[in-house]
Amino acid sequence: MSSLRFFAAFAVAAVTAAALIIGVNAVIDPMGVVPVSPSLRGVNAEKVMRFNNDRIYKPLDLFSVRPRTVVLGTSRILQAFDPATLAGTPYAPAYNYGFAGGDLNELEGHFENFIARTPSVKHVFVELFLPAPRRKQPTPNAPELLAATFLSWSALLQSAETVWQNALLVRARRAIAGPIVRADGRQSFVDVSPVPNFLAYPRALLRTPPRYELNPWILGSMRRMRDLARDKGIALTFFISPVHAVQLYTLYVTGHWPVLEQWKRELAREFEVLDFSTYTQITEESVEEEMRYWIDPHHFSGRTANVLADRLVRREATPEGFGRPLIRDQLDDELRTWREARDRWIARNPAWVELFRLAREREDTGIPLVEGMPGGKKCPITVSKPLLSRLTPAQPNPLWIVASYRTTSDPPIAIGVRTAQSQDGGQEEACELAIEAAPETPSTRSVDWRIGHPMGSPAALRGRPIRYTVRVRATAPVTMSTGEIYVHDGVRTSVAPLTLVTPEWRAVTLEHAISPEASRLELWFRVVLGQGTVRPLGERIYFTASVDLSD
Repeated sequence: MSSLRFFAAFAVAAVTAAALIIGVNAVIDPMGVVPVSPSLRGVNAEKVMRFNNDRIYKPLDLFSVRPRTVVLGTSRILQAFDPATLAGTPYAPAYNYGFAGGDLNELEGHFENFIARTPSVKHVFVELFLPAPRRKQPTPNAPELLAATFLSWSALLQSAETVWQNALLVRARRAIAGPIVRADGRQSFVDVSPVPNFLAYPRALLRTPPRYELNPWILGSMRRMRDLARDKGIALTFFISPVHAVQLYTLYVTGHWPVLEQWKRELAREFEVLDFSTYTQITEESVEEEMRYWIDPHHFSGRTANVLADRLVRREATPEGFGRPLIRDQLDDELRTWREARDRWIARNPAWVELFRLAREREDTGIPLVEGMPGGKKCPITVSKPLLSRLTPAQPNPLWIVASYRTTSDPPIAIGVRTAQSQDGGQEEACELAIEAAPETPSTRSVDWRIGHPMGSPAALRGRPIRYTVRVRATAPVTMSTGEIYVHDGVRTSVAPLTLVTPEWRAVTLEHAISPEASRLELWFRVVLGQGTVRPLGERIYFTASVDLSD
């Protein structure tokens, strides 16, 4: 075969292979960016590969969505902003252009390369966040994205993974385990577990303190975005994202408060910026197992995003000042008011002050015993004197912590907790669990609700066995398909099932050998876990708990 024929055959084979790859990827459409791609149940109906690939599909979404409004930001926007809130307004259709881990430098790249070049875009709202060191994340151009989406080995693997995952979902007859991202750019659901996430926050942040610094590149990015928006006839609005009071306190105790004030001064000198980081009922919401405005210390809820979006388009701050404009001539007074509100929050929240102090000093990772603990409830607990004397601190404490987990695709679990008489004619005090809302049928995804007692440091108990006993009854028979009691010491966990509670008192006991490497000691009563159910609702469970050495 001559060289010419060889190269011709090779070229035909290469073109044919490329056409096949493009065709397969366009039909399967793992990123959900081809409007004419068929949606086939068990094949590609669920676009599972969109999750964590925001930087690839979001620029391409603009071609099919053709939004009038784009909200550009980080995971806070990705998880919370619902473009449907702007339906029926002059700002519709809207698109959620949030992606995890972005900085302003990267947002600028996507604005310049993709958003500003989309003719339909007339309004862009850009999230500003705490000024961190610059991360150099290169922004691809459109040809690179198209090649990565349709003409690459990784795209072919993503198509295969999409078909595999969809087939598994049909066979298992279950929902997708993880979140996906909808056609409007919003994440389909978010994990909700406020109390554990907030309680872990002080230690996590102080273990690796954040670095915030005001660099000239931040203002440079904003200037270039502003100038480009003017050239393109786009109304550009910058806004400082909401910050929970606990995160603001972190910035205060780590010495970053002056950076924040200087940042706001620099912004006010030359930009129109709406500030959602002031102290309001939204940013000061107390930490409970179910919160209206927050998912965790970093991420606000969809409800907060709705208020934020309404403020952005209506241009009117809430009565409390949520979304107040930064005005240069008024900024000194505003910053003084901000500091005063911070000091009032600190005075009203000594438990958080103590939690941050303990996070700096403690070596163990258990839940500390702090009066007024977020998520804390007071219920009776009997600890034997021999065991109590070996704990740190060696003092009785009736504090229990409610910890819950669900996703925003499942309804809240509502279980009231208080100390009450056991309602059986006796005078014994017990912990009452009033089950108002819980899964009566298996939930879409995993849920969890439990109440636990942190006992302090078990250093003097390492290697010793303990006995945990729960006496329990209910106003009527209650079935908890995944109910249990358990002991956790940071290394080992011992479990005893508790799936049926009747009107007669019943004792459930388990023994636990504390690990030689134990870092904590916690006693738990779990009502539901995973796809477990609780039936019927509306009843009350009463329990008393005791713990002793068993050797």
